[in-house]
Amino acid sequence: MKTIVVMGDEQRLVVKNLIRDLMEENLKVSVVPPEVNRVESFPDVPIHLILCLSDFIDFSLVLALAKKSKTQRIWFYFVGKISGLSLDEGSYLKKIPGFHFSSLPLDLNILKESMEFNERERKRIMVIDDEPIMLRTINNWLGSDYELLLAKSGEAGIDMLYKQKVDLILLDYKMPTMEGPDVMQALRSNEKTERIPIIFLTGKNDRGTVLNAVRLKPDGYILKSLSPQEIKASVADFFKNRVAFY
Repeated sequence: MKTIVVMGDEQRLVVKNLIRDLMEENLKVSVVPPEVNRVESFPDVPIHLILCLSDFIDFSLVLALAKKSKTQRIWFYFVGKISGLSLDEGSYLKKIPGFHFSSLPLDLNILKESMEFNERERKRIMVIDDEPIMLRTINNWLGSDYELLLAKSGEAGIDMLYKQKVDLILLDYKMPTMEGPDVMQALRSNEKTERIPIIFLTGKNDRGTVLNAVRLKPDGYILKSLSPQEIKASVADFFKNRVAFY
């Protein structure tokens, strides 16, 4: 069953009506006040988050939710608007992947179709790389098509993967403290993560590095020197040709 979280002012009639309509559809709904300190109270499962925007919403809440979505699968549904946002804030809000509705009440059929689309289509990828520039680059290249989780070390990535489900891992082959092959071995030896496909990211294309990477039997490898279009195509081809796993 879908887990739906509504963040909004319950004193507003339109918000009350939305909550009532969702419950009448036999959907599992949690109502959370639109406050930054409540973001960590979300259930530790993938959630559909309906954020009812108004002039009383502090933009820091939007920032906190965007940050939270890096460690938890959250599908966003923004309803309404916040007046008086700066150009940068307005641009930031528009770039958060999600569905945007101009106002309440919502057409529940469209909302439910949007939820089904999200669960069916949007893949989640964990990117593990010790180079912040590479993490930002991959995020810029793939962020519009996939939901991304970013980790700057193997240890951090493993910890996140034990808590969050992803559809693919893009793993840097060469990292300090814990190298890509060691991360892969740790993931393959844990029943929670053993079936997650792994594609190595490597900055070297010499024969020795490629053979060593292939010998570990990853689900693929991608050269960091490839163009953005080639990297996006490689990831898209992987999902196109792979049989889904559960």
